[in-house]
Amino acid sequence: ISIVANKSIRYQRLKKNKKMSKEMFENIIKSQTSDMVRKQRSDIVIYNNLTLEKFRYKAIKTIKDNFI
Repeated sequence: ISIVANKSIRYQRLKKNKKMSKEMFENIIKSQTSDMVRKQRSDIVIYNNLTLEKFRYKAIKTIKDNFI
């Protein structure tokens, strides 16, 4: 399972919650496996571009639909 969010949304969340600079964010992104590779390697992809509540709903639904 991979959880993916748009790059701009990830940056806005980190900027707000961790006071992270754009440069630091870009360095972290460069060191991680790309979203494209993670999607290709995953059986399930959950998109996390909306609210935490909507993400939780999607995650629980995915678990119920695929594992229970």
